[in-house]
Amino acid sequence: MGVPNLGASNAGGVVWTDVGGLISLIPISDAPSAQLGISVALSGDGTLALLGRVGEVLPYRFSGGVWTAESTPLLAETSTEAPAVVLDAAGDDALLATVGLGVVGAVRWYHRTGTTWTLVETFRGTTVSEKFGASVAISRDGRRALVGAPGDSTMGSNTGAVHVYALAP
Repeated sequence: MGVPNLGASNAGGVVWTDVGGLISLIPISDAPSAQLGISVALSGDGTLALLGRVGEVLPYRFSGGVWTAESTPLLAETSTEAPAVVLDAAGDDALLATVGLGVVGAVRWYHRTGTTWTLVETFRGTTVSEKFGASVAISRDGRRALVGAPGDSTMGSNTGAVHVYALAP
């Protein structure tokens, strides 16, 4: 195993360059076993990042060549699991999914106004085995969400299901 190439790379004729924008937690005493980066999401314009770690997601804003913590963390359903996170293109709506280790999976829908994130809704599965929240997606405008439940057995053993949610017009 080698060290990842931190310089430029050429994939399919497109050149990607590491711009050195590493985001890490300071102080390190705040982060033992936090697993920052267990999930990540980026707004359409690349200036808002949501960084998952155990129990929460941290919003960071890129401005003046620096990533800075933007507001208080978005809390996951449980404080012991690292949520998956997706973000709409505008960076105004986010889904945090925890599948659950021995508990029913849940997805939290957050909406941002300015730098304040507000919990809009929490969707929960019905059984541990359905693995509700194993995958999530949100539309570009943040008005529709998909939540995967690959272990759902409604139509037969482990046939799976995808739940569709939409904000009222």
